Amino acid sequence: MSERLGYNPESNPKEQPSERAGEILTNALDAVLNTAGLSSIRNIGVGLRTAYDRAQTISREIASGERTDGFMQEYFVNGFKETWDKLRMHEGATTTDKILNAIDSLTVALNYGNIALGQSKKSIDSTDIDLALDGLETQPA
Repeated sequence: MSERLGYNPESNPKEQPSERAGEILTNALDAVLNTAGLSSIRNIGVGLRTAYDRAQTISREIASGERTDGFMQEYFVNGFKETWDKLRMHEGATTTDKILNAIDSLTVALNYGNIALGQSKKSIDSTDIDLALDGLETQPA
């Protein structure tokens, strides 16, 4: 069964078949939501999944002693620093690793930016502003 999912234990011994299946399911769900025109739901889902994965990784690394700061410090402040370093191609053993880290960080940044911009466009509609201005103009001075 694991070979049918594309799992090759020699390629990445840390990756489990269930992780590969989850990745395939996530990609399929992404494609369905984008095709159905529900990309904002997809973006929120991807953002939540990324946040959950990061929280799990940080918790595991704090427990093993790899990280020494508190959870919130590691999650927010150090997370921003790590993403920034990857974007500037300062993390990675080889040039290929640096490029892949930069691409990964860029997609994370664009995803969160897309969520923020998408929600801000929906929160203020130009007709709302026009109605508010019309209401102010009709007020007696």
